[in-house]
Amino acid sequence: MLLFTIVLMAAAGQVYSPPAVPQTRDVRQLPEAAGTAVVRGRVVTSDGRPVKRVIVSLTQAMGGDSGISDASRPATRPVSRTTLSDAQGQFSFDGLPAGFYRITARPGMYQARFLVGGYGQKRPNDPGPPFELSDGQVFTGATIVMPASGVITGRVTDDEGEPVTRVPVSTYFFAPGSTVPARGFGASTDDRGQFRIFGLQPGDYEIFADVRDGNVQIDSETDPTGFVPTYFPGVPTEADAQHVQVRAGAETSGVDFRLIRGRLFTISGMVLNSQGQPVFPISVSVMQNTGQPEQRVVSGFSTDSQGHFTMRGVAPGDYTLAIRPRIAPQGAMVINGRRMPDLAEFATLDLRVDSDITDLVITTRPTLSIAGRVVFVDGVPPMAPGAPDPLRNIRISAAAALGTIPFSPFPPVQLAPDFSFTLNGLSSAVVLRVNGLPPNFVVKQVLVGAEDITDRGHEFVDRDSGQLQILVTSRVAGLEGTVVDAAGKPAVDSLVLLLLEPANGRHAALYRSGAVDPYGRFKMSSLRAGEFLVVAVPRDRMPRNGDTAAYDAIARDAQPITLGDGEFRVMDLKVSGGKQGAP
Repeated sequence: MLLFTIVLMAAAGQVYSPPAVPQTRDVRQLPEAAGTAVVRGRVVTSDGRPVKRVIVSLTQAMGGDSGISDASRPATRPVSRTTLSDAQGQFSFDGLPAGFYRITARPGMYQARFLVGGYGQKRPNDPGPPFELSDGQVFTGATIVMPASGVITGRVTDDEGEPVTRVPVSTYFFAPGSTVPARGFGASTDDRGQFRIFGLQPGDYEIFADVRDGNVQIDSETDPTGFVPTYFPGVPTEADAQHVQVRAGAETSGVDFRLIRGRLFTISGMVLNSQGQPVFPISVSVMQNTGQPEQRVVSGFSTDSQGHFTMRGVAPGDYTLAIRPRIAPQGAMVINGRRMPDLAEFATLDLRVDSDITDLVITTRPTLSIAGRVVFVDGVPPMAPGAPDPLRNIRISAAAALGTIPFSPFPPVQLAPDFSFTLNGLSSAVVLRVNGLPPNFVVKQVLVGAEDITDRGHEFVDRDSGQLQILVTSRVAGLEGTVVDAAGKPAVDSLVLLLLEPANGRHAALYRSGAVDPYGRFKMSSLRAGEFLVVAVPRDRMPRNGDTAAYDAIARDAQPITLGDGEFRVMDLKVSGGKQGAP
């Protein structure tokens, strides 16, 4: 267990005793804003036919600061309404206050022909730009065109051309500007080996089939071969896969390929805990490393009463074997009538499989309990008479660092009266986060000794004991400005990204994003001081989390900015990332 004792830089030696005051109401409990404006419209197909019984949502578009602290709650909450289109595709919303709005239509659970449509959208699954309503206005032209989804069909056969049944066929979707694909919809082959994957948005896809021979017990002495994961058009690796293009409302057929048969292997061994004792029964997850941030779960196995395991039918490749901590929060965990013992230990093992592996020993190690303290370098937030306790909402959490396995949830913890905290059950590199800080307070640094781990993954070890402190300051920085497109018009369909500069071999990463309001303005409050990169990008160029190559590419178009303690900067941007005005 890691225990830290940090000297408080403000209010040293004092224990914070919050007064007993009533809590503020949740914003969801506030009454919705009301007015006299009306919106009426229709949901139609691309050829003008009505679309009935789809879910139509209207939301009030607010400002674009994703980092504003909730200093004071408004008297009303923004408008958020939902209805269904009728038999003619019509819908209406009334009693609306003046403001900016977005309207979207999404198919119901049993409607796969369409994708999400938005009023004024430029691409499928986009909410569209905001539009303005004035007091008393009756707007009747809100026509939403529901984009039709695409379909991929094909056939999977074995290495001799015979159809294979119940084979999972999956997709990876490449969004515009993204280098990391997202796992998409899939299907299984029928008795003819045919599959049909529907509900797809337009774009490029990779298709692969995985028979999962790891779940089949085979006799390696008589037939050590089996089917390995195969990508269209019949290749063993993602690098050699051929992309399949999907068009809106169209069926892409003829995606036929044969599974590849190859040598399969057996892994056997045992699991021991940190005391050298067999661990049973315990489940071990097996994930294949595909070169993407998200590993693909292939299979798993359990140990017997002596801690032994055997996994057959493993295809060649790079894998990670993982044992997650198992602690029942509400009494004993029971599976099939058997009490499962708690396990406050974990293990990971990277394994390259190109032959049979026997006598493999997986040794677990204890999870970490990390105790630390928040240090208010400019003084503790003042208490206002009759106001809520400014520190009661502060929570410390640990997010799994990029590329690591999040073994168990890291529930946020509350500060103790002396500003200390303890995070339990850590089992991988984590990024420490602080949420719920009072207005105009921000994390200045997260330190382990002299090492700055702010916004970076760190794997804690015993030598870190007594070295952790989270410095919080009231000298917050800010950034605001405008964003215009190439024609000089407000770029309302864009985002402003504040990136952490790549350094010491690290990739660029997102620190804060801000939406652009209907007037083309953005504002980011409660920023920490430091050196950053700032860029405005179209909303659909926002990379997926973990797409390091995409963030590095965006960083090359960004411009540097240095924010000092308490400094507020003004910067006008073009959506390309080029500078429009002086910072």
